Amino acid sequence: MTDARTDPDSDPAVDERRLRLRAFLAAHSGEVALALVVAALVGGWLAGTAYVAPGTTTEERVTGSWERTSTFTHAATVTGSPGPFEPGQRLSNRSVYFSRASPVLDVTYRTGYAASDGGALDATVRLRLVRRAVADDGRTLWRTSRVLARQNATDLPPDGRVAVPASVNVSAVADRTDELVAALGASPGETEVVLRADVRLAGRVNGRAVTRSFDHEVGLAAAGATYRVTGQPRSSATHEATEPATVERSYGPPRQVGGPLLLGVSLVGLVGLAVARVRGGLELTAAERDWLAYRDDRSTFDEWIHAVELPPEARELPRARATSLADLVDIAIDVDATVLAAPDGRTYHVVHDGYLYAYVAPPVPGRRSRDVTTGASDGRPDEGESGEGAPGGVSPDESIDEVTASSGADARAVDAPRDRDQSARRWDRETRGRDRSAAGRRVRREDREASSGEDDDGDDGSDARSDPFADLEDLDPNFDDGTGFDPGRGSD
Repeated sequence: MTDARTDPDSDPAVDERRLRLRAFLAAHSGEVALALVVAALVGGWLAGTAYVAPGTTTEERVTGSWERTSTFTHAATVTGSPGPFEPGQRLSNRSVYFSRASPVLDVTYRTGYAASDGGALDATVRLRLVRRAVADDGRTLWRTSRVLARQNATDLPPDGRVAVPASVNVSAVADRTDELVAALGASPGETEVVLRADVRLAGRVNGRAVTRSFDHEVGLAAAGATYRVTGQPRSSATHEATEPATVERSYGPPRQVGGPLLLGVSLVGLVGLAVARVRGGLELTAAERDWLAYRDDRSTFDEWIHAVELPPEARELPRARATSLADLVDIAIDVDATVLAAPDGRTYHVVHDGYLYAYVAPPVPGRRSRDVTTGASDGRPDEGESGEGAPGGVSPDESIDEVTASSGADARAVDAPRDRDQSARRWDRETRGRDRSAAGRRVRREDREASSGEDDDGDDGSDARSDPFADLEDLDPNFDDGTGFDPGRGSD
């Protein structure tokens, strides 16, 4: 990962994403335009179905409703003189009754209905006393039933009631239940005594024919000298009358809001893309392409780069320049060295065998150029912005490994084709970088020593260097690598 301390171009103000987006749009403008057209069509369809032609649907509409209700009420009359109660006293809807004070329970069951638009029902009500044994899984093991009372009503209007009264001697019922259990010789499950009302309603309500049957029950629980009524004394149910109706289809926020929004964004994107294409705003300038290539190289070869300040002695060495950071890393791999990043973060060096190979990063597009040592702005746009210069001070016409004479001697250059595929070069460098092992270094060193030995045996005694750039003796005195060193004046 690139170290921000040695990489000033990682400044957040540099909108690298914007440049890469422009490059992407320039290369894939057709695909992007097609996607925006499809998105606009989808947004238009969503917006049209939500507002222009929503269509219709069929749903059930409630035309009327009615509710039936039923209740159990209970009371007991005190007989004799059982202490705190007066003989003949009426006890109503109590939670507990005393068997000796009031052994007989009076029960009244009432049922009726309410309707929104009138009606007339015939009602049949039957009130029964039921004894039963229920297993744990809900199955009824045995049951007895006795009708206590029944009542019929015809043309019962809304809010009318049918009342069915009955009386039960709870003490006698409990004794009879015990006799039945004893006669069976066993009492599996739970024995219950309940008051059950069976109701049937038939007629017309809200102009429609209806027929309903239901039941309602409460329990009688006797325990020693007391008994109580258990269960829900009130029951109700609502019934609705519906009919199919055709209504306009309605949509939720995803379509009502998302459709117009998608349509608007897509159209704006298409217009903006077309305008940018016509005005040439998508194509990157040479300076922008060079800077992005440098950023790619800086990230790819970060492991080969280390922040080290050159000593004064290294500044006095003859210098050669590289036209890209990738080329400088290529040299470092070939000579088994590392790339040194100057404190300014834009100047990079490789020191090997008496030579100083250098590369100066291109300026950030759109910024004023700054002195690489002081950081002061000269108030002029970067050379890369005008297209008159190239990264590292190298003319576009110069080859990647070109050097010039600093002492007036003839210049010698090692040329490399500039039009070779960049991705293939980067892959080749990364592959060779991964092969940088101890064994690999020893093999290359032995090969170079063997080659040097052969040259020593066959030449005329002149000094031959093992470095691939050993013949670069005289270099350009005007080349500025950012260190502030002037070959004509020597080291300070």
